[in-house]
Amino acid sequence: MSSWDPATCLLASTCRDNPVHLWDAYNGKLVATYRYYNNVDEVEAAHSVCFDTSGERLFCGFDSKIAIFNVAVPGRDFEVRKLKEKGRVSQQGIISCISFNEAMPSLYALGSFSKTIGIYMESDANPLCLLQGQVGGVTHLKFSPDGTKLYSGGRKDPEILCWDLRSPGKILYNFQREVATNQRIYFDLDPSGSFLVSGSTSGNVRIWDSLNGDEISEPEECVQVQGASWNLHSDCVNGISLHSWLPILASTSGQRHFAEPVHDSDPDSEDPDAPLLTKKYMKRSQENAVKLWWLGDPLSLNV
Repeated sequence: MSSWDPATCLLASTCRDNPVHLWDAYNGKLVATYRYYNNVDEVEAAHSVCFDTSGERLFCGFDSKIAIFNVAVPGRDFEVRKLKEKGRVSQQGIISCISFNEAMPSLYALGSFSKTIGIYMESDANPLCLLQGQVGGVTHLKFSPDGTKLYSGGRKDPEILCWDLRSPGKILYNFQREVATNQRIYFDLDPSGSFLVSGSTSGNVRIWDSLNGDEISEPEECVQVQGASWNLHSDCVNGISLHSWLPILASTSGQRHFAEPVHDSDPDSEDPDAPLLTKKYMKRSQENAVKLWWLGDPLSLNV
């Protein structure tokens, strides 16, 4: 993606009961629509979307299968790859996240709500290996810039796991964060792969030196990496993104807040017309925001 080339500044989105949409990142206009039809010829919404490394194809996750669209051909022209097949090792469940390996473009990973991670070649639906280790369903995946590691996070799961792809199934490190809900809590790596940053349901943003564990040569057991934490939001921090070359961090906050029953001691409880539920007892403040944070000294930047 380059701001100098508007054709590359496109955004794909998916939501319930809608097809996949492609948007212009400059003006917000709809560019194209990609429709997946199920076996009863009904439009089915994708649970996850991801461009391949070339940007020419769009991978969409469904229940135990993926659909692949050619970005240049909108509509209902797609390829389906069924992941669940009898008689072979296969991945089941809703494909909740997809990630491509920038260092090895033919390699990609699929995460599912069945707590599994499948590593695949771009040309094949058979997994090279299946990884299991998350406590909850997998909600986010990220390859390291050198392509040798894969980071994964899950819902209601306090751990981000770092997998060694040179030894499939081996967990190198785990990074602790607060994730108390089913909400997707994203994380990101800086372009060098040195630092890992994650949001949390507590409002804190955590950062770790992801290469710190590399000082331990071939650890026999998973190493828990210690990190720093800053309280940057008053509500759940669900989105995190690091700028590709500037020391800027983008974070988003917000979550659903549910009303609670009115207490018997509340004066309003005697009013027959008073609502049965209220949000006045909530301990957490509501915040729905996007914030940009400057992480470096402007005098030290080499732009």
